[in-house]
Amino acid sequence: QTAHRVLVIVDTSASQTGIFRKESLEVLKSFTNSLPEGSEIGLMAADVKPVMLTDQGLVDPSGDVWAAALNKLNERAPLGTTDLASALKEAANVLTETKNGGTIVYIGDGITRS
Repeated sequence: QTAHRVLVIVDTSASQTGIFRKESLEVLKSFTNSLPEGSEIGLMAADVKPVMLTDQGLVDPSGDVWAAALNKLNERAPLGTTDLASALKEAANVLTETKNGGTIVYIGDGITRS
């Protein structure tokens, strides 16, 4: 299988509590486990403003940096609204900076502020 370059945006707004939060984290785990060997992944939290949780951009999904990013996501309180447009723009910038491109995956309810 071909390795992938993926930046995952996870909605961390106030609507993402309880079962929504649990299911989002399960989807992220399942998605990460499905990536072929050699893939790289980045993680961004999206609420009032986007925050990269993998400081180095895209990383090895089996490495310590990815594990640290997941811990940051688990510790993040779901607050505010989602500025999805800013998150998508920032994700595109991150992928452009890596010069190899990639795919953006969004995990959330799709409701954004107007």
